[in-house]
Amino acid sequence: MIKKKRWFILLFTIVTVTILISSVVYFFYGFSSSSSYSIDEELEGDELDRAKELKRFLEANPPGRPNAVHKINPKLETGLVFDDLEKLNKSNLVRVMHEMTHQKISADKKYGAILMSHENIREVRAYLELARKKNKLNLNDYTKLGKIIEQWEQADFSNIDKDQDYMLDGMGAKIGYSNGLATPEEEELFILNNFGEKYVYTINLKPMEKAEN
Repeated sequence: MIKKKRWFILLFTIVTVTILISSVVYFFYGFSSSSSYSIDEELEGDELDRAKELKRFLEANPPGRPNAVHKINPKLETGLVFDDLEKLNKSNLVRVMHEMTHQKISADKKYGAILMSHENIREVRAYLELARKKNKLNLNDYTKLGKIIEQWEQADFSNIDKDQDYMLDGMGAKIGYSNGLATPEEEELFILNNFGEKYVYTINLKPMEKAEN
C-alpha cells in the first residue's frame, strides 16, 4: 500500500512538472512572437495609426513563427561603389542583396535593411555586370546571383526566402536564416518602421522593362 502511494505521488509530480514546463514554454513563445511586432517610436499621424492597426491584426492572427519587423538600420539606397576597383567585389554585392531581402522574408534575426525598389534592383544588376566585366566574380557566382536578380526584375519574390539563406551561407552566417516569406501585413509594417508610408508600394512591385542593349 505504501509503495503504491509513493508511485502515485511520483507519477503525480512528474505529470504536474511536465504540464508546468509546457505552460511556461507556451507562454513565453506566444509572448515573444506577439511582442516582435513593434512600432517605431518616431511614427506619427496616419503612419502610426496604420502601424497600430497592422500590429493588432498580426497579434490576433499570428503567422505561427517569429519575424523581426522593427527598425534595423534602414537605407533607401544601396550605397554600392562603382568607381573603386578595390571595393568592387562579391562580398559587397551579396551584403546589399541580403539586406534587400529583409522586407519580404520572415526571420527572427535581421541586421540591416535596404529598400527593395526598381532603382536598387537596377543598381545591383549594374554592379553584378561590372564586377563580372572586371573579373571580380567567377562564372558560377555571376550566374547564380544573376538568376536571383532576374527574378527580382520580374517582380517574382516567391523564392526570396531561399535567396536570403543562400546569401547567408556565402557570408558564413550562423543566425538570421529565414522561416518563410513575410505576410503582406508583416511586410507593410516592416516598411512603415524602416522606410515610411511613401514606400509601401514596393510590396507590389511591377515587372521591370528589360534594359535596351
